[in-house]
Amino acid sequence: MFGLRPRWRKVLRDLWSSKTRTALVVLLIAVGVFAIGAVAGSRQMIATSIDAGYQASNPASATRGDIVAMYLVTVLLYGALSLFVVLPFGALGARLFADFNAGLFNFDVLS
Repeated sequence: MFGLRPRWRKVLRDLWSSKTRTALVVLLIAVGVFAIGAVAGSRQMIATSIDAGYQASNPASATRGDIVAMYLVTVLLYGALSLFVVLPFGALGARLFADFNAGLFNFDVLS
């Protein structure tokens, strides 16, 4: 084959003898390169849109009063939520504890 070294003659002969496999390998390499480009492009678009959204929220405009108000509202909401969650379980636990202790002394809590 035109004065090529034996190694390269074998490579070209193998590529030529299995054309379907060679075409599939070339196609898959092209798909892989396209996928890498698509992922890199989407990463750039996401980073740009996140930055634009952050800048649209006007992040440096919050005053100390705004931050304190947000903090207090958050504390009050979490406090109310915990009260509504804990109060029924606390009452149930107290009832079970009272019934257990009443059973130790052989009397009923409700009578």
